[in-house]
Amino acid sequence: FPSRYSIKPNITTLAVDTLILDSFGNASTSWNKLFVSAYENCQIETWGLSDSIFDCGDVGTFNIIASVRDKAGNEGFDTIAITVLDTLAPWRIEVMPLIDAYLDNSGNFDIRTVNVVLQALDNCIKDTIFSKTIFTCSDLDTNWVYVSILDVAGNTVTDSMRVVIHDTTLPVAIASPDTLYLLPNGSVSTTAAVIGSKSFDNCGIKTMTIDNANFFCTDAGKLRRIILTVTDNKGNIHKDTTQVLILDTVKPVLVMFNPVLQLDATGKAKLTISQVDKGSYDNCTILKRELSDTVFDCTKVGINVVTFKVTDVNGNISTSTFNVTIEDNIDPDLTVQNTTVLIDTSGKAYLKSSMVVVTISDNCGTDTILLSKDVFDLTNLGDNNVNVTLKEDESFDFKLPSLLSSFVSCFFFEPIVDCKHW
Repeated sequence: FPSRYSIKPNITTLAVDTLILDSFGNASTSWNKLFVSAYENCQIETWGLSDSIFDCGDVGTFNIIASVRDKAGNEGFDTIAITVLDTLAPWRIEVMPLIDAYLDNSGNFDIRTVNVVLQALDNCIKDTIFSKTIFTCSDLDTNWVYVSILDVAGNTVTDSMRVVIHDTTLPVAIASPDTLYLLPNGSVSTTAAVIGSKSFDNCGIKTMTIDNANFFCTDAGKLRRIILTVTDNKGNIHKDTTQVLILDTVKPVLVMFNPVLQLDATGKAKLTISQVDKGSYDNCTILKRELSDTVFDCTKVGINVVTFKVTDVNGNISTSTFNVTIEDNIDPDLTVQNTTVLIDTSGKAYLKSSMVVVTISDNCGTDTILLSKDVFDLTNLGDNNVNVTLKEDESFDFKLPSLLSSFVSCFFFEPIVDCKHW
């Protein structure tokens, strides 16, 4: 049999208890309220509750433990279901009637960052509720906001206020540098959208303008300043400055003749720009025109390939080749004389060009003097008609040869026999 000192106490308590929070948010219970009875073969020494004081954080139903202990150290327990209620509704909230709020750089304002509640009266406030917490660019100007306090039992009380949203944040103007290339018409333009493409604003940009948009040949090779002005939807303005580099990379356009030149009396021909340039042009200004060859002589008779080079004021260069045809249309000048040759003992007479040619001249010189007949015999006694032909250098293109006639009289050596009866 067990010892009487090992028997645990038997305790009986109320199974449930309901507590109402007071105006300070507190509630409590006691052993005397919850205890019903206890059986113990020895004397009970101590008794108590695991929890007896409650506040707003305890609203709801939960269990506590009632316990007793006898002098032998034996313990008895019982469980009690405690329900804590908050039956007092919030009875007052007062908020600021008006606040001026300013959107941040992201275009937002959170009303929870401002303590707008002036007074809130409730024994167990759980939360403050706003009808709207985040304001953006679409909320500019006046907004009505309702602020409520919520207690742990779900009870609320509400007040209203005006929230005026302002946007005083300046736009961020970013003027980007650029390089602009002159067009064939000698001008180039840019826009604010290009220069200010990286600009931004928390509530949107309304307009962007630049003070200088058009550039011309006088700007080529130079940096030009541009001022960008950015205005947002609330009229806030910000400016930035940049530079653009103007370049001319358009080459001159060549328009050329293929000239034909005549050698002069000295055997020279000179080529000028005006004989070649048919109206070459540039988007800006032509600085200089150059020819690879300008002077031609008798060795250049025929077709010659020449290079035409045009440079504009910005260093752009165009080159092209064209044909120059050199012609020699000046006939040689030839003077001849009649002469007499003697038939020698062999029955022959020989005529040399030096015997009939008095003078000879040509702008390009000659190579050959041709005689239609230069050997005579007894059958040629008397006067003979000889054609003297002047032929230009065979390295040239031939022209019609110069031709003159000379009378040649033939005689024997002594004993003289006259070739012709006079």
